[in-house]
Amino acid sequence: MSEGTKAVKEVKSFLEKNKPDLVITDVPKEALKMFKDFANSDEFACEGNKGGHYGFALKFLLDSYFGRIPNGVQELQEEVSLLQDRIAEVDNQKEETNVIKLCNGAEMKIGG
Repeated sequence: MSEGTKAVKEVKSFLEKNKPDLVITDVPKEALKMFKDFANSDEFACEGNKGGHYGFALKFLLDSYFGRIPNGVQELQEEVSLLQDRIAEVDNQKEETNVIKLCNGAEMKIGG
C-alpha cells in the first residue's frame, strides 16, 4: 500500500471517529449568522468557553418554540403578575386563619 493511500485511510478513519452527531445544511446565510451570534452571546458562555454552545442555544430555542419556557417578556410579566396575585391570596387567607374566636366571643390574634 502506498504512503498516500495509507494517509487517506488514516484521515478517513479519523473523520469517521470524530464526525459530528448533528449536521444541518441548507441554512440561509442570514439565519446562520443570527444563530451563531445568538449562540456566541454571553447567555450561553461558561467558564473556559466564551459562547459557541450551539447545543444549548438550540435547546433554548426549541424549549421556547414548544412552550416549555414562556416566549417574550410580556408572557413572563403576566406569569409574575399571576404569581403575585396568588401570593397575595395566600397571605390574606393566612391572616384570616390567624384569628380565633374564644368561648366568651372575644377574638384573639395568633402569630403576626
